Amino acid sequence: MSEYGIKIKNISAGMLYDVNLGTRDYFTYTDAMFNNSLFSFFLQKNGLNIYKGKPGKKNESTRDIICLDYEFGSRSYDNEHTRLEKLFNDTDGDSKERIKQALQKVEDRKDLYDEKSRDEIREYFYENGVNVTYKRKRRDGTIKEETIHYEMLFRTSAKAKLGQVIFINSKLYDIAYDWLTIGLGKK
Repeated sequence: MSEYGIKIKNISAGMLYDVNLGTRDYFTYTDAMFNNSLFSFFLQKNGLNIYKGKPGKKNESTRDIICLDYEFGSRSYDNEHTRLEKLFNDTDGDSKERIKQALQKVEDRKDLYDEKSRDEIREYFYENGVNVTYKRKRRDGTIKEETIHYEMLFRTSAKAKLGQVIFINSKLYDIAYDWLTIGLGKK
């Protein structure tokens, strides 16, 4: 086990919202840490999936817990199209061709756009949870997809400053919520 905790993904909520709408192809993330604590030890004993790192390293990670950052919202079709047209007009060379392809993608996905502010995305994810689809390329070239539904568990102590919120796999939500609220959460 790692000395400090378990590695988790820190994902931008606005980017994840766009991926789930189909207006974006992928999301990026940074690594974060779910610190060792009584709570993390409880979850590990009660079904938290831990993926072992490379041999000789203490790189344990989990997909059952993610941290979402609410830094920005989602653009409308008009806003995205205008932004890319401006970029297209301001650049030259190889970049121009890539932007032209991006403009075509935006045009093809025109009906999928749904502009929301970061606060609207936050409220939507708090109430409905969020799906994250993980894709992994196998050795034979096929792609394996796994979709996990997450529910909002708690806001981090950095919430006021950074807007970070912890979400947990819905399969673990009830036992985690019950532990955190010492069984009084639904009363």
